[in-house]
Amino acid sequence: MSIDPKSRTKLLSLLAATLLCALFLQAQDLRYLASQSWSTQDGLPQNSVHAIAQTRDGYIWAATEAGLVRFDGARFEVFTHRTDPAFTSDDLCCLVAGRDNGLWIGTSDGLVHLHAGKFTHFANGLPTATILGLTPQPDGSLDITTPAGTTHWPTGDDPAIAASAKPAPPIPNLKSTSILSSFQDREGNYWIGTESSGLSIFRQQKFRSIPALAGKPITSIAQTANGSTWIGTRDDGIYHLTNGIGELSIPDQPIPVHALTSGVILCLQPASDGGLWVGTPAGLNHVDPHNAVRQITSANGLPDDYIRSLLAAPDGSLWVGTPHGLVHIRNRQIETLTTSNGLGGDLIGAMLAGPTGLWVATSGGLSHIAADAKIKNFTTSDGLATSIVTALSRDASGRLWVVTDDGTFTTFGSQRFQPRFNLVHDTNGSNAIQAIAFDAAQSLWVRMDREILRIVPAELQTCLQQSPCKLQDDQVVRYGPAEGLRNDEVVPRATALPWLSAEGELWFPTRSGVAITQTKTPPTLAVVPVVIERLLRDDAPIDIHNGAAQLPFGPQRLTMEYAGLSFLAPTSMHYRYRLQGFDYDWTDAGNRRSATYTNLAPGPYTFLVQARNNDGDWTSNSAQLSFRIIPPIYRRWWFLVLAAFALAAAIYGLYLLRLRHLSNQFDIVLAERNRMAREIHDTLTQDFVSTSLQLDIVAYQLKRGQVEKAIEQVRQARQLVTEGLAEARRSIWELRANTSQDTLPTRLNRLAERDAFTALHPIVHVRGAYRILDPRIEREILRVANEALMNAVKHANPQHTTLDLFYSSEALLLTVKDDGAGFHVDIQKEGHYGLLGMRERASIIDGTLEIQSAPGSGTSILLRVPIAVEDN
Repeated sequence: MSIDPKSRTKLLSLLAATLLCALFLQAQDLRYLASQSWSTQDGLPQNSVHAIAQTRDGYIWAATEAGLVRFDGARFEVFTHRTDPAFTSDDLCCLVAGRDNGLWIGTSDGLVHLHAGKFTHFANGLPTATILGLTPQPDGSLDITTPAGTTHWPTGDDPAIAASAKPAPPIPNLKSTSILSSFQDREGNYWIGTESSGLSIFRQQKFRSIPALAGKPITSIAQTANGSTWIGTRDDGIYHLTNGIGELSIPDQPIPVHALTSGVILCLQPASDGGLWVGTPAGLNHVDPHNAVRQITSANGLPDDYIRSLLAAPDGSLWVGTPHGLVHIRNRQIETLTTSNGLGGDLIGAMLAGPTGLWVATSGGLSHIAADAKIKNFTTSDGLATSIVTALSRDASGRLWVVTDDGTFTTFGSQRFQPRFNLVHDTNGSNAIQAIAFDAAQSLWVRMDREILRIVPAELQTCLQQSPCKLQDDQVVRYGPAEGLRNDEVVPRATALPWLSAEGELWFPTRSGVAITQTKTPPTLAVVPVVIERLLRDDAPIDIHNGAAQLPFGPQRLTMEYAGLSFLAPTSMHYRYRLQGFDYDWTDAGNRRSATYTNLAPGPYTFLVQARNNDGDWTSNSAQLSFRIIPPIYRRWWFLVLAAFALAAAIYGLYLLRLRHLSNQFDIVLAERNRMAREIHDTLTQDFVSTSLQLDIVAYQLKRGQVEKAIEQVRQARQLVTEGLAEARRSIWELRANTSQDTLPTRLNRLAERDAFTALHPIVHVRGAYRILDPRIEREILRVANEALMNAVKHANPQHTTLDLFYSSEALLLTVKDDGAGFHVDIQKEGHYGLLGMRERASIIDGTLEIQSAPGSGTSILLRVPIAVEDN
C-alpha cells in the first residue's frame, strides 16, 4: 500500500511525539534525530508490523501478517510457508531473540524456532495453537500467551518437557490503533512497527542542519562571547542565532544588508568587545554588541578593500589579510605589513595565533611574526612541500599543523617543518584543502572544496610515528548524505573555516546551509558486525554447511554477498575483503556489498570480509566462508604421480628401444666388418701368400742362375696377382649383386683347380640330388672350402686331399680331408683366425662346423648346412 508524503509526515510526527519522552530519558539530542520508513514498495510483504527483534548476529527481524522478514539495512528477505514448511501459518504476532543467536516466532498456528539457519515448528504442549505473545524470562525460558492462558516453556526446543507445562491465567491483550510494536537496537536506533504504514526507524545522524538556512550558500560562521552564532552568506549579509540551539530557533537578521559594505560575506571574526568583525569584498565592518555597524575601507587606510581573512589577537587587536598586504588594527590605528617590511608575500591567506606569535600564509611562503615584531619566513628550503599554504591549525599538544596546496600535511618542530602524510584523494587542486580543525577528541577534520573528511587520532599517531606516510581511502572517514550532510561543497572564495562552538559542535559552511556535527558524542557502535549472506555460482545459490562449501572445477563465476549490520548509516558502510589462497592483501570494496572471482584454480579457499561505519574501526573478527574447488581427476595428486611414473616409464622404454636399435645397428656393422675381413682373408690374403711363395722361388732360382725357371715363376706370380685381382673384383661384385652364374659344384671344382692348390692334388666328389641354394649360402660354403684348402697348403703339407659335397634330403654336407701334419684343435695360435672365420661363416648360414685333427693324423673338417624341405 502506497502512502502519500503528507500522510507519512503526519505519521512520523506522531511517532516522534510518542518517543519524545524516551529519547529525552536517553539524553539524546533531538536535533540530530532522523527517520526512514519502509513499506511494501520497499520489499515488506505486508505493512502491519507486529513485532521487531534483533538477533545476536545483528540482523533486524520483523513479524508481519504475511510472513517473517529479515533486514540487513539494504535488503529484505521474507520467510513464509512457500519458502519453509516449518511455517504452517504466515500470520505472525511476536518475536524473541534467543541467547544462542536463535529466534522464537509466535504464529497463529504454533511456535517456530530458528537456530543455525533452520526453522523448526512446535505445536504440542501448547493449550491452543494461536499465540498472542512471547515473554522472555531471565533464565532463558519463555512465557507463551495464548487465548487459553499463559504457558511456561522452560527449555524452548524440547516438546516433551513443554507438554508437561501448566497453563497460567490469561492476561489482557493490549492493542494500539497506530503503533503495533517498538524496539531499540544495540546501536540506540528506535524501530517502530505500525498497523498500516510499515516499518520505521529513528536514528541519530552525524550531521544536522538549520532548516531556515537550507537554501542559502553559507560562507563563514563565528560565535561571539555571549553565545550568539553569526552566519555569513554569499549574497544576503549575516544571520544571527541566539544561544546556538539551531533548528529549535529561528535565525534573525538584525543587521540590514545595506548597513554593511557588501552583502557578500567572506569571513567573520568575534571582536574583543563582544561584537563581530565582518569581511567583505568591499571592505571591513565592525558590529558592536548593540548591532551598530562601523565600516572600514581603503579610504580609512586599508591597502585593499578585499578582505580575505580575519584573526583577533589576544591583546584585542585585529589582523586583516588582503591581496596587498597584512593589516594590523590596534586602537583604531591601521598598520600595513608587506614584503618591504620582510613579509614573505603580499597576498595573505590563512592566519593562526600562537604562543610565540602569529603565523601568516602568504603568496611567498609561511611567515612568522614574533611578539617583538620580528618576521621570519619559511619556504621549501625549511621543509615545506610547497610555498603556498592553504590551512593552519594546532592540536591539543600545541603542535602546529600546516597544509600546502599539494595536499601535504606538515608539522613544525625545531625550527623546521616535517612532512607527515598526503591524502590520496587530492588531485592538483581540483578538490583542494581549504581548512583543517581539531575537535575535542583530537580527530582532525579536513574541509575540502567538495568534501568533509575526518582522520581519527589513531591514524594520526601512526603517521607521526612512521612519517612520511600516505593515508589510504580506508584510513579516512568521509561524510555524505547518509550521515545527514545535505551539501559538502564550499562557496568559492569564502574562508570555509569550520567553527568549533562552545557546545562542542563543529559548524561547517556549505553551499546549501550549515552542516553541524557533535564532536563530544562518542560513537554508538565502534565495531560493526558483518555477515556473509550468500555464495553464488554463476548467479545460482550454493548450499553452505557449517560455514563451508564444495564446488566443482571448471569455468565459473563465484560471487560472495555480504552485509555490515549497522543501521546508523547503512549506505555509507565501508567494506574490504580478501580471498586467502588467491589475494595477497585486502581489497578495498568501498560500499559494494559483493565480491566476484572467476575461474579459480582447484584447492581450498577462505573468504574474509570486514566492515566499518563512519564512526568505527574495522571489525576485529572477520566474517569468513571456507570453500573448496574439487580438482578434476587429471589434477589430483595421485593422478599426477601416476602420470609422472607413466611418463618416466615411457621415456625409459624409448631409451631401451633406442639402445636396442643402436645395438642392432652395431651388430649389423660388426657382422659386415667380420664378413669383409673373411672375404679379404679368403681371397686377397691367400693370393698374396701364393704370390709371396712364387717370389721366394724366383729369388732362389736367380741365386742359382736358373734364369729361365725364374722367368717362368715370375709369369706364374703374375698369373696369381691377376687371378687375385679378378677374385677381389668378383667378391666386390658379389657384395653388390649377391648372385653367381655358376653352380656350387662347378665353383668348387674351379676352386680345387687353382694353382695355389696344385701341390695338394685335391679330389672333388659330388653326391646326392643337386638343388639350387641361396647365393649367400653357396658363397659362404665356398669360403669355408677355400679356407680349409689354404690351411692345408700353409700348415699341413699333405699327400692327399679330398673335398666331398653331399646333397642329402635335409642338409648339405661339405667334408674336406687331408693326411697332413694335423694340429691340436683346442690350441688357438695368436694371429691365426682361419678356424674362427670358418665357424663364423657356418653360424651365419645356420650351419655347424666340426673339426677333427691331431698332430700326425691329418685333418677332417665337416660343414653341415640345413636345407628346407619343400612340399610338392
